[in-house]
Amino acid sequence: MPHYTYSVPYKKNTPFELPNNIPSDLVPKMMRASKFFREQDRNNNGTLQYRELYNVVNETLGVEMPLKEVRKLFLEIDDNGNGVITEREFCEWYVDYVEES
Repeated sequence: MPHYTYSVPYKKNTPFELPNNIPSDLVPKMMRASKFFREQDRNNNGTLQYRELYNVVNETLGVEMPLKEVRKLFLEIDDNGNGVITEREFCEWYVDYVEES
């Protein structure tokens, strides 16, 4: 996954900060990803756990994926390996790997 850079630290209670130098054609997709993330971050802690990612994949994106496969996906998205998916990790994965119609 490409690594993006940001001009400010992440703050969960502020609007999503787009990465520096993101191509303009990817901005709407990244903003949709942020919206999906925030809808599923039901406990508002600024991260997704396995079950929340399962909901994003199966409910929001409409992809039927068993929890076992979601766990594998979780490990791929959790770029820093800290056991949770941050909004930035999710949005970067979404922009790079999710195809929209």
